[in-house]
Amino acid sequence: SRERKETVEYERRARDISDQLLGAVASDETLLKDPDWLGDILTNAIQADGVGVWIGGNHALSGVTPKLDDFRRIVRGLNTTAAGKVYATDHIGDIVPDAKTFAAQAAGLLAIPISRTPRDYVVLFRKELIHSVRWAGDPHKPVEYGPNGPRLSPRESFAEWKELVEAHSQPFTASEIRVAETLRATLIEVVLRLADEASAERQQASARQELLIAELNHRVRNILGLIRGLIRQSQPADSDVADFVKVVDGRIHALARAHNQITDDHWGPAPLQALIDAEAAAFVDDRDRIVTQGEAVFLNPNAYSTMALVVHELVTNSNKYGSLSTPAGQVTMGWHRTPSGDLVLEWRESGGPAVSAPKRKGFGTTIIQRSVPYDLGGTAKVDYDPKGVHALFCIPGRHLSEPRSVAGSPSIKYPRPAVGHPQPTPNAMLKGHDVLLVEDSLIIALDAEDIATRLGAATVTTAATVEGALDNIAANRPTVAMLDINLGDRTSYPIADRLAELNIPFLFATGYGEQANPPMEHRGRLIVQKPYTLENVARALDSLIGLPE
Repeated sequence: SRERKETVEYERRARDISDQLLGAVASDETLLKDPDWLGDILTNAIQADGVGVWIGGNHALSGVTPKLDDFRRIVRGLNTTAAGKVYATDHIGDIVPDAKTFAAQAAGLLAIPISRTPRDYVVLFRKELIHSVRWAGDPHKPVEYGPNGPRLSPRESFAEWKELVEAHSQPFTASEIRVAETLRATLIEVVLRLADEASAERQQASARQELLIAELNHRVRNILGLIRGLIRQSQPADSDVADFVKVVDGRIHALARAHNQITDDHWGPAPLQALIDAEAAAFVDDRDRIVTQGEAVFLNPNAYSTMALVVHELVTNSNKYGSLSTPAGQVTMGWHRTPSGDLVLEWRESGGPAVSAPKRKGFGTTIIQRSVPYDLGGTAKVDYDPKGVHALFCIPGRHLSEPRSVAGSPSIKYPRPAVGHPQPTPNAMLKGHDVLLVEDSLIIALDAEDIATRLGAATVTTAATVEGALDNIAANRPTVAMLDINLGDRTSYPIADRLAELNIPFLFATGYGEQANPPMEHRGRLIVQKPYTLENVARALDSLIGLPE
C-alpha cells in the first residue's frame, strides 16, 4: 500500500541520516555537544520543535525547549523510566509534576538515552497541540432516577460532546520510535568510541606526566646531592668552618627529605606527621622524646617545604641547647584546626636546661620566626620560657588538604632507629671491603667516596663509565659495589650483570628513588635514593652485607 511504502522510505531515509551522523561525529567529536547541529540532523528524521542534550551533567538546548531548571527536572524524571530504552510521550506531565507551566514550549518528548550510568540523553521536544475531541455522549452527564430506578435518557445519552485537550503534543508514531532506536545505536557507538579515545588519551597524558615528574625529581635530587657534595668537599680543616658546613648540610638534607616526601605522591600533599618523624629520626634515638598530638593533616607542597625547614631548626636547636640535649628532656608537638579551617601548631619543650632568649639572632632563628608569616601568610610566635621553648604557628587553611585516609598517616621513608646519624658513625661497617663506586658526577662521586671511607672501607675505587667500571672489576675485583643507575646516555645495568655473575653484592643509587624501574633480572635490588647521606648509605649497606661482628 502507499502508506506502507511511505513508511519504508521514511525509515530508509532515517538510516541514511544515521550514517551521516556517525561519519560527521567521527571527524569532529565536538558536534555531539552542539545542539544546533544535532537539531538539524535529528529533526530531518523525526519532526521536533527543539532539542536538548544532557551529557555528564553538562547541558545544551536549541530551538523551542523548556528552561534549564525544567530540563533538569525532566532528566530526573527520565531517570525513573526503564534504562536503555527510547522513551516517548505526548504528555510530559506523566513523568514531571506541574509540566503545564512549560507546556507551551514542550508538551511531549522523545528521549534517546546514550549511556547507562550516569544517564545521558538527547531529547526531542514537541510543543503543545491544543485540539478538540468529539465524544458520543457527555461522560459527565448525571444519572437520572425515575420510577424504575437509575437511567439515561435515550434521546440525550449519545448527544455529541466536545472536550478541549491541553498540555499534549502530537504523539510520536511507532515508525518514529523505531528510527529513534536506530539513532540511539549510532549515538551509543559514537559515545563509546569517544570514551575509549578519551580514556586512552588520559592514560597517555598520565604516563607522560609521571615521566616528567620522575625526571624532574631525579634532577632535583642530583642537584641537591651536588650542592651537598660541593659544600662538604670544600670545607677546610678549621673546626668553625666544619661546624658551619654541618649546619648548612643539615638544612639541605631537610629540604631533600621534604622533597622526597612530597614527590612520593607526584608532588602532592604530604602528611605533617611524616615530616616530624623524618626530622626526629635524624636527631633522636628514642621516638618517645618527641610526642605528637593531633589528627592526620596534609600540607600542600609549598607549605610542606617551608615547615620542613622550620621543624628542622626547632629540632636542631633543641638537640643543641634545649630539652633534647638532656636525657630527661622531651618535646610535645600538637596541632588542631580552627573553626575557619586554619592549622594551629604548637611546639613545647620541657625537662631540659633553663632557657634564655638568644643574644644574637642567627639565621636559624630567622627561619623559625619569619618563614611561616613570609612564605605562607600565617603567624609565628616564639616564647623563650625558662622552663622550655614554646612556639606557636598558624598556617592558613589554603595550604592544607583533606587526609586521603583516616586510618592514619602513611609510613615514612626514615624508620627509627637507623644505622648512621644520630648514632656514632659505624666506622667499621666496611672494614676489609674493597668498594667500587660508579658515579658519573665527580663532586657526587667524591662525596660518596668520603662516606664509604668514613664507614671503614679498605679501598674505594670510582668509575664514571660502564667500560671503566668493567675494567676495574677485571683488574681488582671489589667485594661490594654501589652503582648510579644513570650514567649519561647509558645505564649501569651491564655492570650489574657482571657483578651478579661474580656473586659480588651491590646496590643501585638514583635520584629517581622508588620510581626507578630496573630490568626484571634486577628487580628487588636495594636502591639508595640520592642525595647520598651517611644515614641512607649505612642503612642500605646494613641490609646488603650486615654489620661486622
